[in-house]
Amino acid sequence: MVGFKIFYIDGQQTGKAASGNRKNSAKNDSRRIGAGRIPPHWQGLIDDVRIYNRALSEEQVKALCDLEKSKE
Repeated sequence: MVGFKIFYIDGQQTGKAASGNRKNSAKNDSRRIGAGRIPPHWQGLIDDVRIYNRALSEEQVKALCDLEKSKE
């Protein structure tokens, strides 16, 4: 079964891609956020990264974004 990864910036969906059918090997390998094995790397700041063990609905992502905005 092929899954999808969906990317959001400030609560708005900005991209979607097939994630393949392989399990994530995070236990045995380091993970990079903003950089990969080959350039280009992210040029900027990343202030909030969240990784969940389940899929979130679009409504849940927007609610989390709104919650963070209310703290500003």
